Amino acid sequence: MLNTPELVEQFKNYIQSGGIQDPQSSHIAADNVETAGNLETRLKSALMVGIDYTADGIDQLPIQIEKLISETEKSQLANRSWRLYLNVAKDPSDLMNVSAGVKVLRQVQGLSEEEQNKPAPSIKPFSDTSLVVANREALQSIESEVPGIIDLMERVNSALTPITSSTGGAETTPAVQPPLSEELKTAAMAMIKKLSPLLGLVGESSASVQSAADNASVERENAIKAFNDAVNLTLIRITKDNPIIGEAVNKISPI
Repeated sequence: MLNTPELVEQFKNYIQSGGIQDPQSSHIAADNVETAGNLETRLKSALMVGIDYTADGIDQLPIQIEKLISETEKSQLANRSWRLYLNVAKDPSDLMNVSAGVKVLRQVQGLSEEEQNKPAPSIKPFSDTSLVVANREALQSIESEVPGIIDLMERVNSALTPITSSTGGAETTPAVQPPLSEELKTAAMAMIKKLSPLLGLVGESSASVQSAADNASVERENAIKAFNDAVNLTLIRITKDNPIIGEAVNKISPI
């Protein structure tokens, strides 16, 4: 197989480089998963169970934070799907089968030779980084605001933590949540206004990543099925008259 010194040298370089490489978009998606996971953890820490945020009219802020948490979860799922697809589809033999299958499908459609040789839809995640980059940028727009969110919510949570008081005996009065200061109300309303245009950015870009990964997976599966069907047809055609297995082949042949 390695019949020339050049091929031997190429093989050495191939092994030294670690063999099949992940495309750039896979590395970006991996970073997105990590970033989104960190953001999810940090944003969840900003909300405290048992506090009534509606009492002082700032309930929109925790609602926004919960929405951001949901979007980071979607980002993680989408980027994992992207990476999972690439991990399956990056094998050269798999790509060769896709190429043959796409060719078969396009021949059946009666497309011209030029149309038949256009890039397969399923390779978009290999060559197109725009979707995962857009998701990264959306995550970064949230990430820049998280320190401010956490700082504000720590102060809000501390101020709103219910206080219990003793009557002097064994009994204590029910915990009462203190009112929020005007300063913190103003800060909370300012944060609500600041976060409003950021809502949906991560979710929408994550949906695009997920859709592209799902579409590529379907395209790949269709191409490989067409390739396998064409191989089976060829095998049936050349073995129907085989005296050893022909009888069995004719029993399974649809033609």
